[in-house]
Amino acid sequence: MKNLKMGLFCLNIQYLLIGYHLQAALSKELLIQEEFQNPQITPQDVSGWLVNNITTCQQSNFLEYNGQVFGVFSNETPSNNKTYSNLPPHWSALVRLDLMLYGCVNSQLGDIVGITIDSNSIQEYQKYYTEGSPICSNNTQQGRNCQDIVFPYQKNVTHTASQLKIVIDSKFFGEINKVNYKGYAFKHVSIFIDTCYDTCQICNGPSPKNCSSCIQNANFIDGVCTCANQFFAHKFQCVQTCPDGFIGNDATKICEQSKCQNSCKSCVNQSCTICNTPYKLMNGECFLQCPNYSSQKGDSCVDKISNFNYGGYILKGLYSSVFGDSEIQGQGLTLLNNGGATFSSCSGERYLGGWNIAGKDSQIRFESQITKPHWSIRIGFKYIMIDKWQSNEFIQIILNDMQILSNITKDSGSSSGGNICGNSTADSIGIYDITIAQTYSRFSIIINSTIQDSKLVETSFGIREMYILVYYCQEGCLECDQTGCTKCSQGTYLYQHNCQLNCPTDLGYWANSQTNTCDSCQGNCLTCNGSGIFLIYQIRQNFYQFIFLSLQQLHVLSAKQIHIYLIKRAQKLVQINIFQIKIHQYVISVIRAVKHANTQMMKMNALLAKVFYIQMVLNVQINVLIKRIQKQMEINVNLAILLVQNVLDSFKTNVQDALRVIFFIKENAQNNAQQAHIHKKCENLDNKSINQLLSKIILLSFLNLQTF
Repeated sequence: MKNLKMGLFCLNIQYLLIGYHLQAALSKELLIQEEFQNPQITPQDVSGWLVNNITTCQQSNFLEYNGQVFGVFSNETPSNNKTYSNLPPHWSALVRLDLMLYGCVNSQLGDIVGITIDSNSIQEYQKYYTEGSPICSNNTQQGRNCQDIVFPYQKNVTHTASQLKIVIDSKFFGEINKVNYKGYAFKHVSIFIDTCYDTCQICNGPSPKNCSSCIQNANFIDGVCTCANQFFAHKFQCVQTCPDGFIGNDATKICEQSKCQNSCKSCVNQSCTICNTPYKLMNGECFLQCPNYSSQKGDSCVDKISNFNYGGYILKGLYSSVFGDSEIQGQGLTLLNNGGATFSSCSGERYLGGWNIAGKDSQIRFESQITKPHWSIRIGFKYIMIDKWQSNEFIQIILNDMQILSNITKDSGSSSGGNICGNSTADSIGIYDITIAQTYSRFSIIINSTIQDSKLVETSFGIREMYILVYYCQEGCLECDQTGCTKCSQGTYLYQHNCQLNCPTDLGYWANSQTNTCDSCQGNCLTCNGSGIFLIYQIRQNFYQFIFLSLQQLHVLSAKQIHIYLIKRAQKLVQINIFQIKIHQYVISVIRAVKHANTQMMKMNALLAKVFYIQMVLNVQINVLIKRIQKQMEINVNLAILLVQNVLDSFKTNVQDALRVIFFIKENAQNNAQQAHIHKKCENLDNKSINQLLSKIILLSFLNLQTF
C-alpha cells in the first residue's frame, strides 16, 4: 500500500491563506484548523475537545479508516464540543467533518446524533442498525451484523464573532454492551472562514465596500478602510514594514505576497527571472511541477495561453491541497446530488467530490456567459475514479447540456497509484485535456457519471486542478476560427483574417461597407471603389481584339483639332492618375509592337474598324450610339449618320475580307505573347462592362493615333 501523504499537513494549521482565482482581490478563504486527517490518530493530535477518546477500528476494508477514529462516544458522553478562538475579521464560516454512526445505532429505538455550530439550527443523523458497510465496527445485534455509516457533514453559516463553537449531541437507547455497542465517531475536521478585506475590522462581505469599521491606524478614505501614511495592512494590522516575502503596494496600502520566494534565484521588480533547481519558471513565479495548464520546456513552464494572442481563462482553480467550498463556489463550480458535502481528501490531495461524496447521479457543473466573440475552448482537469467501476461505467463530459464530449473509463487513467482512497480496490487517476469548437455565448460543462451502484463508499469520483481557457477573436471581430477573423464589425474591414480600419487601396482593394470586407478590384484594375473600374484597357475572350477606330473619315475636323479636343475630353472624363497612365503607356507599346510585327496590320485597321462598328450596332441601339457620338465629339448629327451608313455599306461588300481578317487576328493573338497576355488578363470582362467602356476607348483611340 502506498504511503499516505496526509502526514505532511499539521493538525493545527493556523491562518493558512488559500487565495482563489476569481475573488483573490476581494477576500480570502482562510483555513483555521484541520484535525484527524490521517488514518492514525495519537493523543498528541487531540486538542481542545471537551472529551477525548480514540478508538482503533476493527475493520480494514477502507483506507481512511484502517487505523483510528476520534470517538467512539456513546451514552457516557452525550455531548462533546470544541471552541475555536481568536478568529480574524470575517463574515462567513464553514465546518466540514465526517461523522460516523458506529455499530448498532438503531433509528427504530430513537438513536440520534446532532451537530450544531454556535446557536444555529441542529443537523441530525440516524440509521437502521444493519444499514451501512463494515467500515470500523464488528458488532452484532439479534444475531445480525451491525454496520457503520459515514455521513459527510458540511455547514456554511454567516459568522462574524471571534469564536466559533462546534457541539455534537447524541442520544442512544436500549442495552449497550461490547457485543452490540453503538455510538458515534468522526474524522477529517476542517474549519474555514471567509475573511474581510485586509483593512476591515467588521464586515458583511468580501468587498472593500463591505466594511463597517476599520482596523487600528486605518480610516475610511473614499469609502474604503485605508492604512495611514507609511503604513501597510498585513494580517489585519497596519504595519510600517511588510514582513519577508511581502512587499507594500503604495496604491492599495496592503502588503502583497512577493513572487520572489526561496525558490527564486534571481528576482527583478518583484518578478522571478531564474528559479532554483528543481523549480521551473512561469509568469514570474517558480513551480516545483508545471501545472496542467502549461507544458514544460527546459527549465520553464509554458502557459497554454501563450500560444494564442487572444486567449483568456474563465476558470483556473482547485490547485491547493486544502481548498474549501468558498473556492469551489468562487470558481463558479457546483456539485449536485452529493453525499452532503462538496470536497474530500485522498492521500493528501483535495478533490471536488471524491470518496463518499460524488457517485451515482452526482453532477459537477460549470456555467458561464462568454460575451466576447470566440471560436474555441480548452478544458482540462485531473480526475480520480475510486474503487469498483464496471466496464460500462464512465465519467461523462457534457457540453451545453446536450453534447457528450467524452466517456472516460477507469482504464483511461493510471492505476499505478494503487489503492489511495476508499476500499481495497485500486484507484485510477488521469489528466483530461480537450479543445472543442465553441462559439455560443452560453457555455456549460457537466461532469457526471454512469455509475449504477448507489453506495457512495463503493464507487465514487472527484476532480481537481481544473481550468477552462477561451480562445477569443481579436478586437472588432464578430466571428473567427483558428486562422483568424472571418467577420468584422461595422466600421472595420476584413483583410487577410484581420479587421482593419482601412483597406490597402494601393494593393488593389476597396472597402465594402455592406459586407465589412476588403474586396479586390475587378480584373486588372489597380485602383477602384465600390462601383468597380475607373479605367482599364481589356480584351474579352469571345471578342477577339479591340482596335482603335480611325475617325479620319470625319473630314469636317482636322486631325489636329480632333487631337486637341480629345485630350481635353479625356482629362475631364477619366481623371487620369499614375496607375492609369502606366496602363495607357502599356497598351500603346503593345499596339506599336503589333503594328511593326506585321505590315498587314495597317490594312487590317480599316477592316476591323468596320467589324467593331457592327459589334457596336449589335450591342447598343443605333440611336444611343448617335447621341453618344454627338455629345462627346460635338460633330454634326448628319455626318455621324452618314458615317454609320458608309460603314454598313462597306461591310456588306467586304464580308469575306472581314472574316479572313478575324481568323487571322485569332491566330495572330495566339502566337503573339504580348497580345495573349492582354487577352488572358481581360477574360473576366462581361458584355455590360465592355459596353460601358466602348465610348471611352473611342475617345482615347484618337489620342493614341497621334502618337504613332
